[in-house]
Amino acid sequence: MRKEVGGEANLGFIVPDAYDAVLEEKKKNLDGCDSNQLIRWFAMRQAKEHDFYYDFQLNEENQLINFFWRDGRMRSDYEAFGDLLIHDTTYRTNKYDMICGPFVGMNLHTQNIMFGVGFILNEKAGTFDWLFNSFLTSMGGKQPVTIMTDQSSAMDKAIREVFPKSRHRLCTWHIRENVVVNIKGVMAKEGFKRQFLLCFEIY
Repeated sequence: MRKEVGGEANLGFIVPDAYDAVLEEKKKNLDGCDSNQLIRWFAMRQAKEHDFYYDFQLNEENQLINFFWRDGRMRSDYEAFGDLLIHDTTYRTNKYDMICGPFVGMNLHTQNIMFGVGFILNEKAGTFDWLFNSFLTSMGGKQPVTIMTDQSSAMDKAIREVFPKSRHRLCTWHIRENVVVNIKGVMAKEGFKRQFLLCFEIY
């Protein structure tokens, strides 16, 4: 939209206005019946499993806007393999348009393992702050050595607040994808692409 109108100054609204408008549309889709059923399911699992953890957040209208959960196996896996934590928010659900943010790691066989799952309504710093704090609380306060994410200033801000002892690294896949969009002209220059990709091989 910025490109279409010749710059952000000509939009007639600022970025927070856009976030708020999208959030209002998403809130219309929230189904209290499904939300209540989900929380009951969480409570039932917690009653049966001593190490099941869940957390959720409501808005001022008592609508479910964010939630997080992990089971005992995820906690055990994090204790053993939690040096590296990968968090990705590129997935969306169909009905409620919520953002799925899995917390993933890697075991000794280089297989992906799940440490927890969060669903959030927006990608604001405050939302990530809530989600990361929920994750950290569920894991007894143990911070990862390294967190790998996509490039998000809101996520970066929350990571610095919640995981001050962790090193934040950007995912190489996302870097490559963003390069195609952001520095197309430079990538077209002779020899640059080969040199650029060589950086990933060294890494």
